[in-house]
Amino acid sequence: MLIPVGQNGTVASSLTRRPRAAINCGMGIWWRVVALICAGALAVGCGGTSSNAPPTNTAAGAVNVKAENVTAIRMLQEAIDNRYSYRDRLGLDWPALFKNAQTDLETASTPQEFAERAAKLLISAKDVHIWLDVAGGQRVGTQLPPRDVNFNKDVLRTIVRDVKRYGACMASGRIADNIGYVLIDSWTQERCGLVDTEFSKVIADMSNSSGLVLDVRPNTGGDEQIARSVAQYFTDGPVIYAKREMRDAHAPSGFTPKEDIVLTPAQGIVAYHKPTVALTGPVNMSSNEAFLLMMRAAGVKLVGEKTLGASGNPQPVDLGNAVTVYLPSWRAYQADGSPLEGVGITPDVEVRTTAEDLKAKDPVIDAAVAVVGG
Repeated sequence: MLIPVGQNGTVASSLTRRPRAAINCGMGIWWRVVALICAGALAVGCGGTSSNAPPTNTAAGAVNVKAENVTAIRMLQEAIDNRYSYRDRLGLDWPALFKNAQTDLETASTPQEFAERAAKLLISAKDVHIWLDVAGGQRVGTQLPPRDVNFNKDVLRTIVRDVKRYGACMASGRIADNIGYVLIDSWTQERCGLVDTEFSKVIADMSNSSGLVLDVRPNTGGDEQIARSVAQYFTDGPVIYAKREMRDAHAPSGFTPKEDIVLTPAQGIVAYHKPTVALTGPVNMSSNEAFLLMMRAAGVKLVGEKTLGASGNPQPVDLGNAVTVYLPSWRAYQADGSPLEGVGITPDVEVRTTAEDLKAKDPVIDAAVAVVGG
């Protein structure tokens, strides 16, 4: 089975073991819910095209392909050693992994086949921010364990009233006790580039609300700057929301010094100070986790389930055989210095749900209303 890779480089799938929602790349905000699951190893993203170029048949051509593969293997191993920020996170024996995969990689007959075989090797890192692009072909992702979205669009339709849509990624409405509700399902530039300008309209519309619930449970990330453009409405002054260090093979520690990452308020805009919560879920990752850390730093309570824990700023490395691998370049930490990768963000109010829980109600919304009203 294939693991589809989304346009922002995250793994996505329409299949879940306990499906709570499904993805369809062409659908709107109430339907486009990304799940991070699937068994298998390889994938093409939404809108991707497959490449089935025939293998080279001549002996000379086969020799050239193998030579290119040998060079690509060396370059991939060097990239893992010198550029991959989470190389040592799981204590993997990378030389042994490469040795075991050497023959399979050398004998790949096309760039696509090489990428697929390399993905099987890279699966061991358990890192959603590792993938491979093939020139003119597919984007090949790596495996993640099954996760469920703690979110049911059908139940939400019965809870949220006076719904207004803002572009492809955002909608607002009202829930109990005149509490405002905003759903943002992605931060990707391609689909959601207008969120930063449209959110000012949302805040203006919420001026007479008693509080606000920001729902990003189905959001798997995208562009952190777009996320920042929303979070900046909730703070009066600069706040540190994260720390990061960049991979630097030439530094004594192998990394640059840790840097404080700061959220600053929106210029010329009065911050929203009414009670606010942000909803979290197990598919939240990457730039959406950065958003949740911004909101926490701004004093907003987080309600829901623990997030995935994945942030890497993946950067491309050309392997010279029409395959490019993307590898995380930083190590991300929460504001207190605790790690984010593989750990995730624990909400202030944890609400664990099952598929059965979400068939007719939304316990996370109920908990959020209690926090806002309390």
